[in-house]
Amino acid sequence: MTSESEILIQRDGSSVALFFPPGAARGIQSSFDQVYPGELRRTVNGDLVDLTRPQLRKYRLSLTATGQALPDLRGLWRGQLVTVAAPVVWTAYAAPGAASIALERPAREGSWRVLDAITGEKIEGATLSLDGRTVILPPASPSVQLEYQPVLSCRVIIASSSGDEWDASATWSLELEEA
Repeated sequence: MTSESEILIQRDGSSVALFFPPGAARGIQSSFDQVYPGELRRTVNGDLVDLTRPQLRKYRLSLTATGQALPDLRGLWRGQLVTVAAPVVWTAYAAPGAASIALERPAREGSWRVLDAITGEKIEGATLSLDGRTVILPPASPSVQLEYQPVLSCRVIIASSSGDEWDASATWSLELEEA
C-alpha cells in the first residue's frame, strides 16, 4: 500500500505487498468485468431463467496507471496467484434492525465503514467477522450502508510496463482474473 492509493497486491504465500514507489500508484484506473457472462434460457412458458452456477460468478480486474515511476512487477508471471485489495469501494445495504450484512467478497481489514443510509453518519459498534465476509451490526441499527474495499484471490493474466525517458513518464497495467 502507498500513501497515494489504497491498492494492495500480495504474492500468494507472501506477507510483503508489491512495492509502489512514489509516483507509481497515482490515478490508478480499475475495471471490474464478469469473466463468464452466465447462461440465460427461456422456459417453454417464455420465462427467462438464470442457469449460471454460482461458482462461475468471477471477476476480471484490470489495473492501469500512468505516472512518474513503475511498480515492482518483476516476477509476476502468468498464472501466479495473488491477493488483491483493489483501489475501489463496494457498497452493501441492510434494512433497519438487520443483525448482519453478508459481503460478496471479503472486506480488507480497516477499509470498511458502516453509515446510516439516510443521514450518512458513521455508526459505531459494528464488527467484521474473522473471515472478512460478514459485518455484524449493533442492535437496533437503522437502515445502513456499508462501504468496503473488496479482497480478491486472483491469477495474473498479464503484467506489463513501459516508460518514456524523455517525458519522464511510466505506464503499467495488470490484468487479473479471480481464481
